[in-house]
Amino acid sequence: MAFNMHKELGHGEKGELRIVKAYSDILEHRPNIREYDIVSLPNNKTIEVKTEYRYSLQNTPNFFMERYSDDINYKSGGPWRAFEDSIDLYIQYFIQNDTLFVFSALKPLVKELDRLTVTRKPVTVPQDHGRYNTLGYPIARASLKDFYEQITIGERKELFL
Repeated sequence: MAFNMHKELGHGEKGELRIVKAYSDILEHRPNIREYDIVSLPNNKTIEVKTEYRYSLQNTPNFFMERYSDDINYKSGGPWRAFEDSIDLYIQYFIQNDTLFVFSALKPLVKELDRLTVTRKPVTVPQDHGRYNTLGYPIARASLKDFYEQITIGERKELFL
């Protein structure tokens, strides 16, 4: 199935807005900033969000970790891009379950992802425009349990402070 960028951005923004609404006293949406999606107002922590809307926690044991957003220029994606851009928090949001997986230590996360994927071939996700593909890996959530805090949206505000 081809990836429709405009549709995906709409789902992503919906997820970002739900997170900001749940923590409206401390988070602000930054839709026009390419490097990150949300900022924590008390301390200016930057937050990148990947909203998973196709799958629920019940029907996949995995995260999809985007490695390259573009297989022509090999632009980093997902947690790799967040790390390169010095983002403070990377969130995988399973919107069907209102569950956030908050990754706060991106350097060790990227190191572990590199270790887990070094011998694996990435999954190709065709873009609907046909100009390039996105490349990434399904990664078992259990294999990254030491790298994230799992919370229901609205809980554990201190993760963003």
